[in-house]
Amino acid sequence: MGMGCGLFWGILRLLPAPPLLGDLSESRIVTDRDGTWLTVTLNDEGQYRRFVTIDALAPALKAATLRYEDQYFYQHPGVNPVSLIRAAWASLWGRPIGASTITMQVARLRLGLNTRTLTGKLSQILWALRYEAHYSKATILATYLNLAPYGGNVEGAEAAAHLYFGKAAKDLTPVEAVSLSVVPQNPVKRAPLTGVDFISSRNRALDLAQTQGALSARLVLVAKADTTRPTWHWPFFEPHVTRHVLATEKKARVHTTIDKTLSENVRQLLRQTRSEFASPQPNGAVFVMDGRTGDVLVHVGSADFFDTDAQGQVDGLLARRSPGSTLKPFIYSEALEKGLIHSESLVFDIPLTQAGWTPENADGTFMGPMRAAPALALSRNLPAIRLFSDTQGALYELLTKVGVPLKDKDHYGLSLALGTAEVSPVTLAQLYSAFVNDGLLQVPRYDVNDTPSQPLHRLMSPEVAWITRHMLLTPNGVEDAWERDQPNPTVTYFKTGTSHGRRDAWTVGTVGPYVVVVWLGHFSGASHAALQGPTAAAPLFLTIAERLKAHPLYGTLIREWVDTRPARVSTLSVCDETGDASRDRQGDVRCSRTRLAYVIPGVSPVLETGFWVKRPVDKETGAVLCTQEAGKTTLRYVLTWPDFLRPYVPQTQAPKVCEKTTATHATASFTWVSPAAGQRYLTGTASRTEATVLGEVRTPTPQTLAWFDGDRFLGHFPSNRPVVLTLKGGVHVLSVQIPNGARQTRTIEVKSP
Repeated sequence: MGMGCGLFWGILRLLPAPPLLGDLSESRIVTDRDGTWLTVTLNDEGQYRRFVTIDALAPALKAATLRYEDQYFYQHPGVNPVSLIRAAWASLWGRPIGASTITMQVARLRLGLNTRTLTGKLSQILWALRYEAHYSKATILATYLNLAPYGGNVEGAEAAAHLYFGKAAKDLTPVEAVSLSVVPQNPVKRAPLTGVDFISSRNRALDLAQTQGALSARLVLVAKADTTRPTWHWPFFEPHVTRHVLATEKKARVHTTIDKTLSENVRQLLRQTRSEFASPQPNGAVFVMDGRTGDVLVHVGSADFFDTDAQGQVDGLLARRSPGSTLKPFIYSEALEKGLIHSESLVFDIPLTQAGWTPENADGTFMGPMRAAPALALSRNLPAIRLFSDTQGALYELLTKVGVPLKDKDHYGLSLALGTAEVSPVTLAQLYSAFVNDGLLQVPRYDVNDTPSQPLHRLMSPEVAWITRHMLLTPNGVEDAWERDQPNPTVTYFKTGTSHGRRDAWTVGTVGPYVVVVWLGHFSGASHAALQGPTAAAPLFLTIAERLKAHPLYGTLIREWVDTRPARVSTLSVCDETGDASRDRQGDVRCSRTRLAYVIPGVSPVLETGFWVKRPVDKETGAVLCTQEAGKTTLRYVLTWPDFLRPYVPQTQAPKVCEKTTATHATASFTWVSPAAGQRYLTGTASRTEATVLGEVRTPTPQTLAWFDGDRFLGHFPSNRPVVLTLKGGVHVLSVQIPNGARQTRTIEVKSP
């Protein structure tokens, strides 16, 4: 007998192992960073089913299932002979009872056997023995609990625990475990939500648990007194995130980087902000990302997903909109990279007309000559347009590099500097990640199991990234904390933006290593009088920034973030009014009011604007005189604004000139030789874009002259000698200024042949 059983068992072992779960489909789930289910989908068969290991099931659930279904599971070889004989005898008397073991039920569920026939029952027994011959008891029990029906289209204990009790199967209480254990025997009548026998069956199972000492009498009494049914806990959190992730990821389980609690908090803040608008209230979107790793903490696509009137199901983070002035930092970063400016260089906020287009500032005013840092922080349009032109529209190439779909470059012209190209909030977050990631663009990462992606592009050098970010801080230039070399990582840097017609209000910036994007607007593109970046989006941005700083985890990471000034970034003492070095090449003091500028040695220009001119100054009164007088005067630098800037300079900075200097006298003091007014120059070939122009100005005595092309300073050159100028195609207004302040102008044109 024993030899025959051993031979039979050996034959079973030689047969192929029966299938477990490998080829079965399961529901896809998306969780937040803490493992909380955000959503679950139906599997290919239209069921909710999630597979877990035996260790991910509560001990109370395993015990309750075996107690109710198969008390001798660990003693029998897959079939319980005693139960089979008892069931056969009962069937003869017309009172059929169940005799299936857990292993037999695995065979039936997994292989789809019809066990109501004798052939089907014998097949079930054989397959059960084969399962036992190949797999451990723990594996078989786990398989059963992953396949067991729990009412409706819910299969498996993990899905049942989440959908009926809102928790993982490993976290079920003993009473909840008993409640689920009774369902598989009759998943229709004992369905937790609707089954007519659910409560009575559960109570019998509770009594059995008490009898066997698994539950106390007191606990059973309390549990039986509660006749309420479980409620449906189908997860539907962060719908914009889950929809995006399910569309872009193919995994069965996506463990996201999303912080559900923080997202809900941000969504509530967004709703509060929206409620403060007059009707029709705009919608909004918020994106928070770790700029170093790409981990997305918050992806709120609208204030309310279920608000159909406001098109709440539209994901505002993926839609491309006009970004307004939020692209200006990248114009300045390009100018810094190309060595055109340092942080405090002089830029011009004065009128400009280009091809019939006359751009203005948002407030309709012009601030005249100003430093680069406050020009960026105050979002002045004209300086940005001029720098965009000086960098030859490098912003267009930058946006193309990161995948922004753009029209032909000529379509935008200079208006691209004001945000006429459309970008999404997520793209803006990627761009701003360069400011906290040493100039490297980071890609958003939604799955914690994905290796942090290597940045796709270097947008700028680490030095330029650091300087540009700090230029955003304040209109007052270099902040005191950095002058003392005491970095403050909790400082918030941001840029606001308002699209044309007030259709979009933006604020984008960094809080420690985190990038935050706030967008407000109508998905339809309708305008709203209150949609302005500084007044509508910035307050929400700053509130979110404070929440991050106060957060137990993120606040700590913000404070621990190392924001050290790059070694190649130096400070230079410059004139407060013009950004010139505060001392000339001979070491003479140029100006009394100074500030520090951030410069990159070997890259940043130490430009001389030509606006500081040495004049005779009365030693006692400080008055500017026309001529030197031995013993009475000394030569000292005097700020002398050129004619094209004088209408925009405050009276307190009006040029100090001696009263005897007249326009006639000044003009007669030098002679413009070349080029002649109205002269035309050819580039030589159609493929060339520049022409060489020789200029010359003669003076009675040799002097150093300041040359300008429009409002662009070309340099200091000696008089009475030819000056070689390389000029691009177009109309050029050349002007020369001699030390006494006199200035002459010539208009010429450069054309292709």
